[in-house]
Amino acid sequence: MMGKTSRTDCRKTARATVKSSILLRVDLTCPGNFCMRMVLLRGLFFLSFLACWQSGPSLISKAAAENVVLELVLAIDVSSSVNESEYALQMSGFAEAFRHPAVVAVIESLGSKGMVVTLIQWSGADTYVQAIDWTRINDSASAEAFAAQVETAPRLIEGGATAIGDAMLFARALIELNGYNGTRRTVDVSGDGIANQGKQPAVARAILNAENITVNGLAILNEEPRLGAYYKAGVVGGPNAFLVTATDFEDFARAIRIKLITEIDGPLISRNPGHDLIPEGIEFVGNEHTSADAGTAPNSETSKLGEKKLYARRDF
Repeated sequence: MMGKTSRTDCRKTARATVKSSILLRVDLTCPGNFCMRMVLLRGLFFLSFLACWQSGPSLISKAAAENVVLELVLAIDVSSSVNESEYALQMSGFAEAFRHPAVVAVIESLGSKGMVVTLIQWSGADTYVQAIDWTRINDSASAEAFAAQVETAPRLIEGGATAIGDAMLFARALIELNGYNGTRRTVDVSGDGIANQGKQPAVARAILNAENITVNGLAILNEEPRLGAYYKAGVVGGPNAFLVTATDFEDFARAIRIKLITEIDGPLISRNPGHDLIPEGIEFVGNEHTSADAGTAPNSETSKLGEKKLYARRDF
């Protein structure tokens, strides 16, 4: 636990680490572009910040932060199992989703406060980068602008292991430091493999859930047919958490579309009772996980296609 260690103390530690660290510790390919080098330094800053802060309670006051309905981190897998065409399919899938009329409709239903979203790329331990900064979205124009950023975003990490837990903790730090105060806070993890490096995902999940941050999952099953069960047991958790599966990267666009609609829309029973349609592929994983054991069985309250009594869906 941190005790009385302050955010300022953690920032000082992080800056010292950036000054003394070698960039090769983070296994990224940097073509010499200054902006990319700054991104790597930012990653090292967060690595040190997390080392100082990840086990303790949130000390970041958001009293003066800008209010939004949803803070959403899109965390995409760019490890060695993801080739260039598969990376392109992920990014085009996100761009297509943010242009889809059903996604735009649920964004606009949030009202003027809207949502903020950022996109990170991740692979092995300590290997992650914020590829697209926090962006405010509350209408079709801002959704289109974000989609344009996504479809042109370069791949900043070339391969590596699979450290889902590290990516989750990086996402948590970005949420705590972003200057926004969301009614809901969600990390959207997509990947095609089990963790083989870094912090155990279930341990990271427990840290995020303790701070009311939901972790939703999109498991791509082409490499690991049982990845959905792994995500349910060790990754997905928190208020209204759910899992979506995609058969392969070709199926990613469909999966991410229904995933975004579900997590942006949130529970609708009080606004739209009587419409209990939930899209095929959504699986709610109870309200929250309390175990940090990645090997535990999925929550016994898991129900295929979701908790229909709590959720009502729009046109997917």
